[in-house]
Amino acid sequence: MADLVEKYLENNRIQLILRNFFQLNVEVLDAELVSTKFTLLHNRSVIDSITTRTGKCSFNLDSYGKYAVIAEFPENGVQNKIESRTIRFDGFGADPNVNLTKKIAILGISRLALVVEELLNLAADVDVTFFSSTPKYVGAVFGSGTVKDFWEADLNGFDKWIFMNGISAEVYERVDATNITFGIISSTRTDFLDEYLNLIPLGQLHSLAHRYHVEKLNVGAGFIARYIRKRFGSVLPPAVDLSGARFAYGCISTVINKNAVIGSGVTIGQNVTIGGRNGLSPVIEDGVWIGAGAVVLGARIGANSTIGANAVVTKDLKPDSVVVTPRFRELGS
Repeated sequence: MADLVEKYLENNRIQLILRNFFQLNVEVLDAELVSTKFTLLHNRSVIDSITTRTGKCSFNLDSYGKYAVIAEFPENGVQNKIESRTIRFDGFGADPNVNLTKKIAILGISRLALVVEELLNLAADVDVTFFSSTPKYVGAVFGSGTVKDFWEADLNGFDKWIFMNGISAEVYERVDATNITFGIISSTRTDFLDEYLNLIPLGQLHSLAHRYHVEKLNVGAGFIARYIRKRFGSVLPPAVDLSGARFAYGCISTVINKNAVIGSGVTIGQNVTIGGRNGLSPVIEDGVWIGAGAVVLGARIGANSTIGANAVVTKDLKPDSVVVTPRFRELGS
C-alpha cells in the first residue's frame, strides 16, 4: 500500500517524493543549506518556481501529465543546474481523458485549423484528420496528415466534427442527415474546444501564444489570448514573455501591459495590474514578489523586491525594496 502513497525517484541528486497522490516533495541530496531555486516542468513547459534556503520544497500538482524539477544552487563557488527524472502524475488514479473523444475530424484548411490541431494534441492523445469540401485542397499535405475529401468521408467514423469558421448550406444538408456531434470554431469562438483547453495549464497556454506571436501567427496568438481572458478573466498579451512568472490562485483578474518586461522567478498574485504610465512601460526584474491587488504603473521594479497586497507603485524601485500599504485602521479608533 505504501507504494501507492509515495513514489521515489532519484537522479542527479534530486529526490522526488509524491505523497497523498498530488503533493510533490523535492529535495537536493547532500547539499548545503543554501538558496535553491526549484523550477517545476509539466510536459516540458515551466509552470511554477519556488526559491528556498533549505534545499527542499513542495509543489501541489493539479494537472495530469509528466513532471520534472530543475534545481539551481551554488556549490563550491560554482552555480549548479540539475534536473530530476520525470515522474508521471495520475491524480487519484482517474483517467482525465476518459470522456474525451479520440477521433476528431476538422473541416476547413486555414492557419487557425493548424492551431486547433496543436491545442488538441497538447491537451490529450487525439487523432485529428483534416477534410476539405473544395477539390483543390484534397490530397495536399496539411498538419499531421493529408487532406481528405469531405464528400467521400464516412461522417460517422469520427467521434466529433469541427467546422472552421462556419458551415455552408450544402455541408449542413449532409450533416443534418446524420447523428454526428459537431461544432463551429472561429478566431473568436472557442466553446466547442473548452473541454480540451481546460486541461492545459495556464503556463503552457500562454507559452504557446507567445511562440505564435514571435512566429507572427497572430490568429493563433489572439485565439489563445481570448480564451485566457474568458477562462481566467485576465489580459495576458502574447507579446510578453511570461515564462519566468509564477501566478497565484490561477492568475485570476490579472492585467499586464503589452510592452511589459517580466523577469525570471517573479511571483504575481491575483487581481494585479502591471500597466504603462505616461508612455513608460513597466519592467519587473528577477525575483520580484507582487501581492494580490497591487498596481504597478510604468515603473522599473528592482530585483528581489517585494510589493505588498494592494500597494500602488508609480516610481522606480531599487533592488531589494519593500513596499507595503498602511495598516488597516477602523474609523473612529
